[in-house]
Amino acid sequence: MEKFKEKNEERERLLSSLQKSHGKAMFGNVMAKFMFKRDEEFFRVLYDLSELNNFTANEIRNYMRSLYAESDYANTIDYAEKVGEARGIAIGEERGIEIGTAKRSTEIAAAMLAKGLPIELICELTGLTPEEVNALK
Repeated sequence: MEKFKEKNEERERLLSSLQKSHGKAMFGNVMAKFMFKRDEEFFRVLYDLSELNNFTANEIRNYMRSLYAESDYANTIDYAEKVGEARGIAIGEERGIEIGTAKRSTEIAAAMLAKGLPIELICELTGLTPEEVNALK
């Protein structure tokens, strides 16, 4: 009987810990789902929460692990999205600079051609090939 009492006390302690650490977040999620969806999913979540009272200590531990695993997964996805976005922005800026530089070189070459400068000099100053300069004529 003493062993049962210890297990029950452990279960109660774990359940209390779970409710303290996740209760507000769970309640907020439940209310948000209810307010925006108002469908059977709300009642399913509410039912799942009420079932926590029937969990054994081991089931509560497993449930808490699953919550932490879901949280870790969500954080991993968020981090990956932020890193990917930063990389995309860096690549975009680099390409934009390359395109802008090339455009400016062709504008300068066109102005030099209009002034009658030799193609060799234009190529040397702008870095364009003779074919690119001739295409501007």
